[in-house]
Amino acid sequence: MTKMVGKSLQNGQYILEGELGQGGFGITYKATDTTRELKVVIKTLNCRLQKHSNPSKLHFEFENEAKRLSKFSHPNIVAYKDFFVENGLPYIVMEYVQGVSLDRLIKDNQPLSETTAINYIRQIGEALKVIHQNGLLHRDIKPQNIILRQGTQQVVLIDFGIAREFSQGVTKTHTNLITNGYAPIEQYFPKAKRSAAIDVYGLAATLYTLLTSEIPLAATLRSHLPLTSPKELVPQLSNRISDAVMSGMALEPEDRPSSVSEWLRQLELSQREFITTPELSLSDGTNILDLTKQAKKKNQAAFVQTLIPPTRILAGAIALLGLGLAMASTRFSTPTPQIPLSKINKSSPPTTKLSKQQNPETIELSSEIKIQPISKSAEKQIETIRQRAQEQIETIRQRAREQIETIREKAREQIETIRQQAREQIETIREQAREQIETIREQAREQIETIREQAETITE
Repeated sequence: MTKMVGKSLQNGQYILEGELGQGGFGITYKATDTTRELKVVIKTLNCRLQKHSNPSKLHFEFENEAKRLSKFSHPNIVAYKDFFVENGLPYIVMEYVQGVSLDRLIKDNQPLSETTAINYIRQIGEALKVIHQNGLLHRDIKPQNIILRQGTQQVVLIDFGIAREFSQGVTKTHTNLITNGYAPIEQYFPKAKRSAAIDVYGLAATLYTLLTSEIPLAATLRSHLPLTSPKELVPQLSNRISDAVMSGMALEPEDRPSSVSEWLRQLELSQREFITTPELSLSDGTNILDLTKQAKKKNQAAFVQTLIPPTRILAGAIALLGLGLAMASTRFSTPTPQIPLSKINKSSPPTTKLSKQQNPETIELSSEIKIQPISKSAEKQIETIRQRAQEQIETIRQRAREQIETIREKAREQIETIRQQAREQIETIREQAREQIETIREQAREQIETIREQAETITE
C-alpha cells in the first residue's frame, strides 16, 4: 500500500504521510489534517479486503466502527474525528497518539514494575467501563493496542475494529477474530454467550504480559496444560497481584469477575497490600527504618554501631534490598568494640552531649561510655559482607532463571508433543473417513449394478 503514501483525500484536507501498521481488517496511515494543522491517523480497508466479494458488507462494518468510536469521549480511548467514503473506500479519521505501544516497552526478562503495570491497566479498565456501559465489547485487549502517550504516564486504548454490541449473558454470533494468549476460550466460538468477562480476560492477560514479559498460554491449550502463574515466573511479585491476574484469566467465563469494576477492586486490594511497607524490626523490637533515620540525624556511624550487631546488619540489609529501599547512604558498622575501663569516666555525671574536653568525634552516651568512630578495617569487613550477600543473591537469581528456562523448555516440548499427537489423530480420522467413503462408494456401485441387471431382466 505504499502507493497510498502522499495521496490527498477530501479535496486535499488530508495528506497521507506513511503507513503505521495493518491487521486482519484494516490498514492505518499517519496523515496531516491541513485545515486544522494537526497530525491524525486514517484507517481504511487493507489490500486483501479491498478485493472482497461483498464490499458493501465491509463498508457497513467499517462505518459501524466509526459510529462506535464516535460514542466515546474519554482520555484513555482514542478520539474519533471523521468518517467518509472516497473512490469506493471507507475511511475513519482518529487522533494521532504520539508514543509507543506497551508491547514495545517490554524486553526479554525486563517486565514492568508492579506499580507501573497496574497504573496502565487501571486506566484501560476505566476506559472499558465506559465501553461496556455503552453496550459494547472491545474484544481485542492486548499490549499492542495500548499506546503510552509520549512524555506522560497516560495510556490510550486503540483499534475498535472487532468491537461488538453485547447483552450480558445473551448468546450472540460474532466473528471469531482472536489473538492467541489474550482471547478467552468463548471467543474462539462464533456463537456463544457474550459478557464483559471477555474483556476482563484480555485485560488480565495484558497485565500478565506486563508483569512477566511473557505471552500467556493460549486458552485452547489450557485444557491440556496448566497456565503458569505470574508469581511462578517472577517470584518477587506479590501473591495477591498474581492471584488477581489468575482470577481474571479463569478459563471458564462464569469463574471470572463478572465486570471490569469487580476485577479492578481485586487489584486495588492487592495494590494496597503491595504499597504498604511492612514494619522491619529486629528481635528486640527495634524498628530498622526508625533506626536508620535516627542514625542519619545524628550523622554518626558509631551510634548505629552500639545498637546493631553484625548478624542483624546482614538480615536488615537483605530485607531492605528485597524491598528495593535505597539504603546505600547509611553505613552499618561492625560489632560493638571492646571498651577499656580507662575510657569510663566514673566521676562525671551521665550525659548525652559531646564532651568539650574530648575529640568532637567521640560520643559520650548516658551510660558514660565513650565510643570511637568506626575503623577502616571494620568498613572493609562490612563491604566484604555486602559483596558476598550480593553475590549470593545473584547466584540465586541465576539459578531461578535457569529453572524457569528449563520449565519453559519442557512446556514447549509438551506442547509440541500434544500438537504432534493431535496431527496424528487427525490424520488417522481422515484415513478412516477415506476408507469408509470408499466402502460406501463400492457398496453403492454394487447396488447400482444389481439394479441394472434387474432392470435388463425385466426388459427382456
